[in-house]
Amino acid sequence: MRILCVLCTFLCALLFFTFSCACAESDYSQILDSYLQAMQGDDELLETDDAILTAYHLALYADLDPLEATGYALCDMNLDGTPELIIGEAGEVQPLGGCIFAVYTVVDGEIHKVLEGWERYRVYLTLEANGMRGYYAEGSSGASNEVVSHAGVLRGLDWADAVELENNVDASYVSSWTMNAIPISEENALEQIRTWQALISPLILKPLSAAYPFRFTDEQTPDLSGGYACSLMLSPASSVLDLTVTDTGMRDEHAFRENVLCMTVTSRDGILSQSWTYAASVLPTQEPLLPFLVEDVNLDGYTDLLPVTAQGASNLFTIVCLWNPEKACFDPPLTAKAWDEETLSIPEEESLLELCNYQVDKGSGLLLSDMHDGAASHTLSVYAPSGNTSLYLTGVLYVDTGSDGTVHEMLLTEGFTGWDLRFPEHWYYGDPATATSRQEGAIRLLSGTYTDMQVTNTDWVHLRSQSSKASASLAHLDKGQTVHVLRENCADGWSLVYVPDVCLYGYIWHSFLK
Repeated sequence: MRILCVLCTFLCALLFFTFSCACAESDYSQILDSYLQAMQGDDELLETDDAILTAYHLALYADLDPLEATGYALCDMNLDGTPELIIGEAGEVQPLGGCIFAVYTVVDGEIHKVLEGWERYRVYLTLEANGMRGYYAEGSSGASNEVVSHAGVLRGLDWADAVELENNVDASYVSSWTMNAIPISEENALEQIRTWQALISPLILKPLSAAYPFRFTDEQTPDLSGGYACSLMLSPASSVLDLTVTDTGMRDEHAFRENVLCMTVTSRDGILSQSWTYAASVLPTQEPLLPFLVEDVNLDGYTDLLPVTAQGASNLFTIVCLWNPEKACFDPPLTAKAWDEETLSIPEEESLLELCNYQVDKGSGLLLSDMHDGAASHTLSVYAPSGNTSLYLTGVLYVDTGSDGTVHEMLLTEGFTGWDLRFPEHWYYGDPATATSRQEGAIRLLSGTYTDMQVTNTDWVHLRSQSSKASASLAHLDKGQTVHVLRENCADGWSLVYVPDVCLYGYIWHSFLK
C-alpha cells in the first residue's frame, strides 16, 4: 500500500447525495437502502444476498453494530468517469483488515454487481501502478483447497487480466499449485502472492449510520438551466431545505477556479433564506460530479455544507460552510491557514479553506485533508474545531517520493517543529503497513491520542530511524526516558514513538517499553 487513502480516497463522501435523489444514472440509492434496511435485521434481505449477509454476520461476530461496522464509498476504480459503489468494512479500525463485501458499477444505465466477497472469500482493494483500483482475494472451498486471485482493472462487467492461483493439498499433505489451471511451483506461487499483497490499499469507508443525520427527499426538482437543485432534511423534525447551485455566467480567465457559482438555501417554513457565491473549476451540471457534500465535519451535532470546487483524477476539493446553531443558518465559507506547496511552509495569513479528499476522524474530532500527487506523494493537512464555527490548522504531514529513490517525510505544526526526514523508498513502501502506520502515528501525535511509556528492562536502548536493527541509531534513550508511543508493535515488534525531550521520531523494540 503506497499511502493510506484516507484518507481513501477521493469520492467516498459523494454517496451522501444519492439517497432517494434521482439526479444521475450512477445513483446507487436502492443498493444503499437495501444495506441500510438489512443491517437492522431484515431477514428477507439477509437471506437473498450473500454480500449483505456476510457484512451483517461479520459485524456481529466482531461484536459491532452492523450499521457502524459496514461502510460505503464511491470510487472511480478504472478512471472511466463512472464511479463504482464499494461496500466493505467501515472506519479506520477494521478487524478484517479492510475487507470488501461487494462492488457495483453502472453499465448502460443499469447497476450490476461486479465483485462479491463472503465469509470464506475475503476481497481487498488494490492500488495498481497505473493509478486504477483492482482487487486481491483469498478464498477456500474446503480444508484442502486454497484460492488466491488478483485483477488489475474493471472493463465493463468483467475484470481484465484476472489471475487465479489455486492450491490443492492431497492426503499426504503435498501442495499442488496452478495458475489459471496451469501447474506452477509453490515457490513461484508464494512469490506471486506476496507481490499482489503489496498492492493492497484499503479505502476508509464511511459507516452506513452516517446516512441517518439527513435524507434527501424524493420530490421532483425544478429543471434549472445551467444549474442543480435538490431538497434535504437535516433531521426528521427539521423543515425541508431547498438547495440550488447555479452558474452566474461570470468567468475569470486567469484563475484555476474560473467559474463563479451561486449557492442558495431556503427552508420550506420560510425561516431560512441565504445565498453566496464561490469559485469552482467545474459547472454544477457536469456528471457524475455533484456540486456539494453534506456532513457534520466539526462533530457538533449539526450537518454542514461542503460545496465542491474542483475534481481531478485522484483529488476532490471542497470549501466548508458550517451550520451555525445560534444563527440557525450556514456560515459563509471558512478561512484558515493552509499549507504552501511552493515554500513547504505554513504562512501566517489565512486564506479560503479548501479541503481535499476530506475525512472526519471521529475518534479524535480532527478533520483531515489529503491531497495526492501521483501514487506515492501526498500532503495531509489536519484541522481541529475551534468552537462551533471555525477550524484551525494543527499540522501538516508532507510525503514526497523523489527521483533518487528516497521518500521525503516532513511534519510541520504550530506547537513544535516536528521532523524533516528521508528514507529509502523500498523500505517506506516495501511493507504496505509502514506508510500507513507512520501517517496514523502523525495523526495521533497531532491529536494527543498517544500513550506515554518509559524505557525499561535495560540501561539504555537505541532509537532507530527505521524498523530494523540495521538502520541508523538516532539516539540512545536511557532507562526511565518517557516517550509518546504512537503505534505499538507496528512492524514485527517495533513501536513507533516520538521523544518530546529531543524532538525525535523513530522506532524502539517494544519489549523495552512499559
